[in-house]
Amino acid sequence: MLVRRVAIENVRSFLDRAELMLDGQISIIIGPNGGGKTNLLDTIVIMLRRYLFASMYAVHTPTPEKPNRHEFRHNDVLNNMVLERHSAGAGRDQLVEVEVEVTSRDLENMRSMQTDADRLTELANKKYANFNLTLAKSWKIEEISAGTRFIYRVVNGSLQQDIGDAGASFLQYLQMFEMDGRLREEFELAPLATPLVYLPVNRSASGFQSNVELAGYNDFETKRHSDTASSRSVTSIVNLAVGRLAQKYRMLLEKDKGIAASEFRDDVNLKQLTNLLSELGYEWSLETINPLKNQYDIRLKKQGSSFLVGAASSGERGGCQNFRVQGGLIVTR
Repeated sequence: MLVRRVAIENVRSFLDRAELMLDGQISIIIGPNGGGKTNLLDTIVIMLRRYLFASMYAVHTPTPEKPNRHEFRHNDVLNNMVLERHSAGAGRDQLVEVEVEVTSRDLENMRSMQTDADRLTELANKKYANFNLTLAKSWKIEEISAGTRFIYRVVNGSLQQDIGDAGASFLQYLQMFEMDGRLREEFELAPLATPLVYLPVNRSASGFQSNVELAGYNDFETKRHSDTASSRSVTSIVNLAVGRLAQKYRMLLEKDKGIAASEFRDDVNLKQLTNLLSELGYEWSLETINPLKNQYDIRLKKQGSSFLVGAASSGERGGCQNFRVQGGLIVTR
């Protein structure tokens, strides 16, 4: 996606309508201090992040049956990205208009999202809730070509809907992109080409730290705040990058279960545990609830049913706790 034109009126230091035309692949804005460069860039960022890329993010919402359940939610912090009116424009309408150009990469992404919608939905349904990737199946991509331009307007803080079917499809693509891409990475489908890379419009913060401890790292919170970064809100995108790299590495370790899994099961005490539970008709496994926080639980299986120990009935827990104790004292609650 390319931004080709930006028009603003009654926004921060711009009272009257002003337009910026962007040609070629790279545009450099040069001007004096106090000339409005930062206000202009902030306005573009708010338009892109809050209205065009209004992305949804996965937050952990566990249930007894699904301890690793996640739910996609809109980023409410984006509501703090406000387009302030000019000090002399209280009684005037406010306008922000962005004209974007579709690239061949965008079309490739849209086709991939459309083709894989059912498959990715099937894979993600077991873990995620509140998402609808099948919207991509209704896109009429044949009506869009590389070089097609769409104009999106925000009037008095409200995104206008008179954008046509093709414009609506492209807007859905932008708003679904990060969610779709995140699921593709997790379920190992072919990745998409990123349509937007944004480095916040602000100076470096003092006391910068890049280390991330996964046990205390919350990707949802980090991402939702980094997406609202502007000249007035300093956020380190490096923490997000390091956190996601660390997550990926930890997940690769989780998949490498060959030697670790066999040595784990060969432990003398664990062999005895396996035998004792088998006498009661149970199979067991150590299940990773959240590998990114090193959180585990025990899953039991018996006669076709499967449940975590914490979700077992009082009778089932009592049966497991009281097996083969001879001449001993059992204290339980």
